Amino acid sequence: MPIYGRKDKKLRRSITKKKAYLKANEHRIARGDKNTPTYAQWTSASKTERGLMKAGVGQKRLRRMR
Repeated sequence: MPIYGRKDKKLRRSITKKKAYLKANEHRIARGDKNTPTYAQWTSASKTERGLMKAGVGQKRLRRMR
């Protein structure tokens, strides 16, 4: 019986987060869109902001909305 530690759980969560980021922004990354949010911007954003990022709102407009 494997004993899962806290580190393992954290690692799994971070991998899931990275996959979510790539899935949400794959069309923008593939297109080479300069407004593609970085992973750091994506993780620090709220759920609403993430939706806007996905829709194609740039960082400058998001900053103004904050």
